[in-house]
Amino acid sequence: MRGISSNFFKIELFTPSLCTFKFTGIPFHKICGSGLSSVKQVNIAAVMYSIGDKAPMVLFNWLREFTNVKSLIVSSTTLQILSLVPDLLEVELPSFGNLKSMEIKLEPIEVQLGLPFILKDAMLKRAIATSRKEAAKVRKAFKAGWKPPSIPDGIVNFLLQNSPSAKVDITTIY
Repeated sequence: MRGISSNFFKIELFTPSLCTFKFTGIPFHKICGSGLSSVKQVNIAAVMYSIGDKAPMVLFNWLREFTNVKSLIVSSTTLQILSLVPDLLEVELPSFGNLKSMEIKLEPIEVQLGLPFILKDAMLKRAIATSRKEAAKVRKAFKAGWKPPSIPDGIVNFLLQNSPSAKVDITTIY
């Protein structure tokens, strides 16, 4: 690991035969190097505890690096973090053209101490940008006890945009 700044580190991988990439934790390391196209299985269980974390963009950049993945395993928390990337669903993802299967491990949102508040804040900011009426609607829903979905709307289709026939399994881990 080399420090890029006080907030960023990078992991340089020179792994021409690496088949599996597995990560659990807060994604704040930039991944670079050669051989990432050899990775066939990616397994990510990300967490995020504060609004200032760069985790959403780091996670997005990781997914762009894994171009030949056939199997993607992610936690629902990972998908929620990824959904925080601004205008994510409008982006064309250059990777996952060879994806055959995706497994989503459903986690209760309560396992993430700060994430529900981060998601709520992000949803409210998006609603405010749309209209006052939309913001009022979102505030009212949260006041009534509504919680963000475990799998954010549109995120699965976003990941499958280059492999629409990939098999998707959703498993519960609680």
